[in-house]
Amino acid sequence: MRIIGILIAIYLSGCSALGPDPKRILIQEYNQGSLYLKYFHPNRPVWDKISDIGSCYIENDLSFIDIDTVKKELKLKLSETLQLQYGLNVKLQKLKKFYKIDYIDQKEEEKIFYELTDKVSSGILFFNPPSYKRISLIWVDPFYFPKGAKKVFKNSELKNIFTREDVLSGHPVLISFCLSTDELENIVRSNNLQNVDPFVLGNEITTPRKDELGAIRPRENIFLLNSIFINKEVNLFVPRNSNIEGAFEGDFKVRSI
Repeated sequence: MRIIGILIAIYLSGCSALGPDPKRILIQEYNQGSLYLKYFHPNRPVWDKISDIGSCYIENDLSFIDIDTVKKELKLKLSETLQLQYGLNVKLQKLKKFYKIDYIDQKEEEKIFYELTDKVSSGILFFNPPSYKRISLIWVDPFYFPKGAKKVFKNSELKNIFTREDVLSGHPVLISFCLSTDELENIVRSNNLQNVDPFVLGNEITTPRKDELGAIRPRENIFLLNSIFINKEVNLFVPRNSNIEGAFEGDFKVRSI
């Protein structure tokens, strides 16, 4: 009996040496409700919800995931982490719009976060890129937010873009630092662009840029294109002489419109 007891003790010590089970940590965190917020960067004050690159005020509420923490502790890839953030932001915005509320209880938000984490871990995509190999990204902010004006949209200029052969040589995707996915979908409908079947990708998937010391630059969000459009040939269409330095990361070619 003494020998059996020693063997059990050795087995248990060996198990503990392997480290805690990540799934068990998730369950514990959900039950305790105390560690959930560590996965996010602090929310920005209302007056500071500004995009420097888009020259606009961001009206929709955004939660920005701390990518390093989530990758390390929840064992998600960068692409999966971006999908999680996108799915969470879109889900919360839809709930607020449907129920006509401005705030969602933190406990409910936490529950949604873990549900979406589970889906992402199983391979579900909340933004599913076009299947076509070549992508034509069209940055709409310069047409929708001209400096000095708010929500003044140059409809004719955007429509003219969709007559260009180089744009239509890839599957068009409208992207924005200023607008949500829902707002971009409204642009597609209001301008009768359904015939060219553009995808839309709003600011829900952008992530804060870091400086050389690793500090967050909250007004400088970026699109991490390689982790969104995986194994795609990406052409980015922007107005001539646009300053997009640091706003887009990845392998892409810039085309003037």
